[in-house]
Amino acid sequence: LGSTLKELKELGFWIYSLSHEAEKNLWQEELPDKVAWIIGSEGKGVRKPIARAADIELKIPQVDAEASFNASVAAAFALGETQRQFLSR
Repeated sequence: LGSTLKELKELGFWIYSLSHEAEKNLWQEELPDKVAWIIGSEGKGVRKPIARAADIELKIPQVDAEASFNASVAAAFALGETQRQFLSR
């Protein structure tokens, strides 16, 4: 995964990861044209070395700040917001 992320960056992609500990939330970010998402495993999240490769870390806001969605739901939110922004351009 590390080498793939490096290749994506060389191609001009911005690498985003999701974490419930991030300062900025998904709805606050204006996404660029080239986006790649890192979605962590359920329970453990994104591994630290992979998280460090991300350009930006975002959270999906919830009522309980320590809660987290399962990986498929988090991916659906991230991809849905990406598509929403792309279609509104």
